[in-house]
Amino acid sequence: VEDKHLLSYIVNGPLKDKQAAQVVSVKLSDEYMKMLNLSHDLLSNFIPHVLSKINRVSFGILSKQDLKQSLETDPNISLTRQLAAIPFVGKDVPSRASQFSHPDVVIGLSILAYRYEGLRFTDFETVLIELREKLDSESGPYHKRPSAQRWVSWVEEAGAKVRGPRKDGKTSDDDNTVTSASADPDSMEALLFSGHIAGARRSDDIWP
Repeated sequence: VEDKHLLSYIVNGPLKDKQAAQVVSVKLSDEYMKMLNLSHDLLSNFIPHVLSKINRVSFGILSKQDLKQSLETDPNISLTRQLAAIPFVGKDVPSRASQFSHPDVVIGLSILAYRYEGLRFTDFETVLIELREKLDSESGPYHKRPSAQRWVSWVEEAGAKVRGPRKDGKTSDDDNTVTSASADPDSMEALLFSGHIAGARRSDDIWP
């Protein structure tokens, strides 16, 4: 299938460009047609709706203070409200109980909220702990495991270095430290090597 037919179907849908609709329906399987229809719905309906919302006014994620107040009010607050975007009733005023019902809207608004506000430190802790647990469940040399390589890519994109073997398999004195101008060494050390992380190793071991 030519790209022009695929793009026309995704942008215009099956009704406005019948030629493209006929071409893709003949040559593509049901699974791919479902993907194209979903892409068309996202572009024509959900994404415009999501982009029309204003962060921290009509939607947003709970800040540290918001989450603390919510837990005091309801200790059994759902995980969805803790992690995903929820409706706001005013500027910096999250709704006390309501949630978005459509899953595509929840996903889109959550992506925007994290893009605008960034990860909260609790989110960073969760990601790091899960990555470390994945690392311990994988086999092979630590620096060659997929989780370790992902961690190295994150650190290098942030402008720092990870101690341990380089890509060429060699080591150097310069690689024996993790350098970051913005990270707090004490808090990072406590997080990376705390006992509650599965398979925690000594701080002189290689992490990734």
